Amino acid sequence: MPRLSSHPLVIINHGSGSGQLTHMNLAIHLADAGYIVAAPTHAHDNFQDESGSGTADVIKGRAETISEVIDRISTPNPLSLVVDGEQIAVVGFSAGGATVLALSGLSN
Repeated sequence: MPRLSSHPLVIINHGSGSGQLTHMNLAIHLADAGYIVAAPTHAHDNFQDESGSGTADVIKGRAETISEVIDRISTPNPLSLVVDGEQIAVVGFSAGGATVLALSGLSN
């Protein structure tokens, strides 16, 4: 499949008890600047379901969710035709920031 265009990807990782729309203004600003933006909602740690907030399983699951987003972008699909797989950033807030540190290898 030929690449249609090439845009960097930013994954916005919400904090505990929030969700994919929490940082909507940031997402819109990034999209307006030419970035592709992904903002997954984490299972059992979001505004609709906080049943697992802070548990080891959910902390591990948050990192796995972000890794899955990156993996999906890396496999051939319509979105991968417009995302530059070499330019991926992950930002996070609160528990989302801790997830970013875990993914980078900087957490305890």
